[in-house]
Formats: sequence, structure tokens, C-alpha cells
Amino acid sequence: MISAKFKVGDLILLSHENTAFFDYNDYGIIYKIESAGKGWDEIFHYHIHWAIDKESTIEDDTWVEENMELIARA
Repeated sequence: MISAKFKVGDLILLSHENTAFFDYNDYGIIYKIESAGKGWDEIFHYHIHWAIDKESTIEDDTWVEENMELIARA
């Protein structure tokens, strides 16, 4: 079983690398993590509420884990 890199309640930062200029430096709180599949086929979907955009999004684990930086763990 694979575990998610981030946890519910983590404060994350979308840094400027690999990101459109209007989206970077936005902070988000992970408020829900859903998993699908089993074993090596397991994937995660992170539910994130963004501070600047004031929007919630659902992102796949690969994109989140490659582009987000952990700022604080709850």
C-alpha cells in the first residue's frame, strides 16, 4: 500500500516552477484526500482550498507531489 505524501490539514505552496505566472505563490490547505485502486495502482486525489483564488480544486497526486511545497503540517 502506498501512502499519500501530504496529509489533511497540510498548508502547501504552489511555487513558481512549472506553473503559469498567474497561479504561482498561492497557498492551499488540503482538506480531503481520496484514494482509488489498490497496491501499485493506487492513486490519490487531493481536495485543496486555495487562499488567493478562494476556490477549491481536486488535483491528482502526481501533479500535487511534483509541484507543491509543504509549508506547515497540522
